[in-house]
Amino acid sequence: MAPAHAWEPFVRINSHTIPDVIFEQYNRVTSYTLMGLFPEIKQAWVTVDNRLYMWDYATQTGFMGYEQQANTITAVRMLKPKPGTGKLSLIWWSLD
Repeated sequence: MAPAHAWEPFVRINSHTIPDVIFEQYNRVTSYTLMGLFPEIKQAWVTVDNRLYMWDYATQTGFMGYEQQANTITAVRMLKPKPGTGKLSLIWWSLD
């Protein structure tokens, strides 16, 4: 099989496991799930329907969950703060 030239620039540097608690939540999905990384803050995230979970993927610590959203979470973004407003990163999710 010929190599896929589109993938040649990508090299696996490291791999991280997904915590068991995430798989437990994933098994409860009824309609929609997403997963991604925020490498700037070393956080992985996953949505399971209307729940958002984040954790430090390098150390497998700092697990956080937000489960009080009534609607399905359809997108997760990290927004950079406006200059002069502070150093906090903001997380935003769009809903159905």
